[in-house]
Parts: sequence; structure tokens; C-alpha cells
Amino acid sequence: PDNPNQKVVRDLAPLRLADAWTEYEEFRKAPHAQAHIRSWLGVPLLLRGRAIGILALDKKEPGFYTDEHAQLVLAFAAQAATAIENARLFAVEQRQARESATLLAIAEAVGSTLNLPRVLEIVAQQTAEVCGVERCTILLLDDDRARLIPIMSQFADGRAEPGMWDRFRERTYMGAEDDQPIINMVMEERRPVILEGDDLSLIPERWVKPFGITSLLAVPLVSKDTVIGIMGLDQTDPRRHFTEDHVHLATTISSQVAVAIENAKLYEVTAAAKESIETILQEAFTGMIVVD
Repeated sequence: PDNPNQKVVRDLAPLRLADAWTEYEEFRKAPHAQAHIRSWLGVPLLLRGRAIGILALDKKEPGFYTDEHAQLVLAFAAQAATAIENARLFAVEQRQARESATLLAIAEAVGSTLNLPRVLEIVAQQTAEVCGVERCTILLLDDDRARLIPIMSQFADGRAEPGMWDRFRERTYMGAEDDQPIINMVMEERRPVILEGDDLSLIPERWVKPFGITSLLAVPLVSKDTVIGIMGLDQTDPRRHFTEDHVHLATTISSQVAVAIENAKLYEVTAAAKESIETILQEAFTGMIVVD
């Protein structure tokens, strides 16, 4: 027979075992064997006709559970399923509220200053925090579009580790963009990529091992239909994995990051041009001779 849990989910009905040991071999194996389970009752957690889980009870005494037990637990399971769904919806609403607040804060940061390092510091830290990752890193292509240059990296909790940043910036990521096919693909195809497990071998070990990275999300930064760099999010907890929600949120934020970078660059160019013109005019007026 298949797993009793699977049978409950498949049949959408209670399953009562008078002697689980004799009916299902897995009850005689670890870790269940140590519990000496004989009677077993499983009922589905039903929500709108769909099983979202099961509720299971067990006893060491054979033949303990009756049909009355099954009906009573089934009624309780209906209430539990509703409570679980409400909790899920509340968690989703809370997450969406946090994400909206973060997007607003990032938008305000982008609009409040043209100081690029300060904007990127805020964006990187808040992105890491709202996405629930260890770090957020922003890398930009150089003027020749040949090398990725680390510009900013922030931990979710805002702590500073200068030694790690120096190692990261000077010895890890300074390299030709074409030397890393997977990173090149992110920029050429303009789509996010999640790397974890064996996939991490697609990038150099020096990018991963010194920083304890267990999974990585790379998102292209696109401004005016041109890729200008990459935003990277990394996890150091092997129990945590990236989801489509992470990808969607990071992609939304990356659009704001790209706008902030381009605005700051434009401001720098404009400011430099203005200073140059003022210098020329000043020199011209200094050398001017007025004849009465």
C-alpha cells in the first residue's frame, strides 16, 4: 500500500487504521517504529474542495479510533483549514505591506538626492532586508562595457564589514564580463537567474566560498533599453531558497535602481559641464580689456 498520508490527500476522506503496524510497513520503520504506533487516524484539511494538508492522530493501543472519532476530527479539521488559510492570507498581506513600504522608501531615496553612493546604500540595504537575504550587491559595467565593477554591497541588517568589502571588490569581482558566461547571459538575455546547489559551480568559486553563499539571484539593471549592470542577492542559509516572489520584487526594485543610477550620472555630467563652462567664462572675463 502507498503512504497513508498520500491516501488521505488523494481520497479527500478520513482514513482509520485499527493496526497501523500490520497495514503499513513504514510504521515498523524508523522513525515511526520508536513511537510504537498501532492505531492511526488521518483526516484531510479541506479548503474549497482541495486538500491543503492532513491532521493525524495516533495511539499505542490497537483499534482505538472509531467512526465517531473520525467525524469529530473531520469537523475540527474544517475549522483548522480555514484558520490556516486566514493566517496565510494575513501573512501575504503583511508581506505585501512591507514590500510596498520598501518600494516607497526606495522611490523617496531615489528622488531625494543625486548623491549616487547614498542612494545605492539605501537601496541595497532595504532590498536585502525586504527580500529576506543576507546581502544585496550592485555592480555596474565600466565605460567600455567590458568589466563589471562593484559599486555597493549592503547587509540586510545594515552592519559594516570593511575587510569583506575590500576582499570582494579588489580580488573577487574585478574581471572581464565575458569571462563569466552565466553573468553574460543575464545581461544579454535581460532576465534574472537563480543559482543554487550544483548551479553555483557555473560561477567562480572565489565568488562564492569566501562569503559563504549558498544561493544567488542575479538581476539585470536596465536603463533606456540598455543593460548597465547587475544587482545580486545572496543567501548564506542553505535552508532558504529564492522564489518567484523574490524574482518579481527584485526585478521591480532593479528598475528603480537603474533610474537612480542614470539620473545621478546625468547630474554628474551636467555639473561637470557647467563647471567647465563657468571656468572658461571666468578666464575669458579675466583676460578681457575694456577700452573707454
